[in-house]
Amino acid sequence: MSPDLFNRPHRKIKDLEIEKLKLENFVVDESGKRPIIISVVVPTFNKKDKEYNRAVLNVIRTCGHLIDGGVIDEVVIAEGSRTEDGGIDTEFIEFLLSVAIKYSKTFAREVEFVRSLPEGKMRALQGRYSFSFRILSQTDPELHKIYLDKGILNKKEVDYLKRGKGASFWFSVPVTYGDILCFVDSDIVSFSRHYVKGLCYPILNRWNSGAKENENQSSNVFTKANYIRQHKTYKGFKIGGRLSRLFGVPMFKVLAMRGIFDGLDSINYPFSGECAITRRALNKLQFSNGYDIETSVLCQVQKKFGIDSISEYNFGFFRHLPGSEEHTDKMLKEISMALFYWIKNMVLYKK
Repeated sequence: MSPDLFNRPHRKIKDLEIEKLKLENFVVDESGKRPIIISVVVPTFNKKDKEYNRAVLNVIRTCGHLIDGGVIDEVVIAEGSRTEDGGIDTEFIEFLLSVAIKYSKTFAREVEFVRSLPEGKMRALQGRYSFSFRILSQTDPELHKIYLDKGILNKKEVDYLKRGKGASFWFSVPVTYGDILCFVDSDIVSFSRHYVKGLCYPILNRWNSGAKENENQSSNVFTKANYIRQHKTYKGFKIGGRLSRLFGVPMFKVLAMRGIFDGLDSINYPFSGECAITRRALNKLQFSNGYDIETSVLCQVQKKFGIDSISEYNFGFFRHLPGSEEHTDKMLKEISMALFYWIKNMVLYKK
């Protein structure tokens, strides 16, 4: 990993820095030369909690401002809520849509344009008009039908997939059109514009506009967030991030001593969920379905592209809504199982 500014206390990236890099670089595909596109994926789940709703509102509002400023090009909300009978939670989706319309002028104009069309033209646009904000329900039977019809997953796999955290990767990646995909959680209380910009900047800054179809589009294919996690208590704040501090960092140090996943011992926050990655790199990865998704992606990127293809961006102090002790125990179990799997995979790969 290159010892650059992204490993120091955070520097807030300016909008113009991102816009400049997007204008100076390009992508070559079947349509010819075109600008770089950045997609942001936000997994959500209706917890019926006012504090969570406030956090979601802030994340969507901030992403709306980034779209209006030309920093990012689309936001896909991977919605995992379901009603008591297992259906789509339309009420929560309507809340998310109302927030997006209110805080993104770009999206509001798109919605108004489509609403102004006669019914026939509206139908003609179906499937051919891309909004800057889109909400994708993980319980949508139409989406499941596509996976089943194409033979990507069987019925059992679809039923299992739509219940895990990794489903936000599985379901959102095929419907995004960005060359860079940025993933951020929806329960981040301290969410700020510079989070997304800081994650995307290292990839853009090392972009290779002349990359062929089978080549990496950037020498930095993956950026992870690191931060000092704060948990609010009735006495003030306490430092969080136990899984990374007490398990992840020591574990990767031990593995590095044995020549396994060399370099990952330098990652400050291995289990952070906030990241950005190039589409071409993402297409070469295997997605898990649970809370081990961050670990699995990190191990695969190191194995396939090398530690020098990974950067970190320091958010500074970071607050999100913490889960319960049971939630933490489940995360630890799934992460441990994933690590054992990738360690075994790595050892066999070396042989």
